[in-house]
Amino acid sequence: MSLAIPANLNAAAYGDNPSLSALIEFLRTPPPIMVCREEAARLCGMCATTYDKYVRKGLLPRMNATGRVTIEALKRACLRLDGVTEHDGSTHQAESALQEWKRGRP
Repeated sequence: MSLAIPANLNAAAYGDNPSLSALIEFLRTPPPIMVCREEAARLCGMCATTYDKYVRKGLLPRMNATGRVTIEALKRACLRLDGVTEHDGSTHQAESALQEWKRGRP
């Protein structure tokens, strides 16, 4: 869900209310394209140590050369863990990556 901020809403007009001014500026700031390891783990609902464990298992994306991972890569990996894959632009239910990984274990 996207929140549309009216163009005439000006943070400077609320200078006497720092909380509201900060909120308006926050809402006008575009979301990041890449996040650090700790933020990636938080977005996935886990601690950084658990995130690292899932990365070692190949279930979540590794950090790139900048020490960050793209939000899009995280979304795709989380959808795969939930068993949803993209195929020809549509989505369908498939065996989750975690189930597939467990099946391949001795």
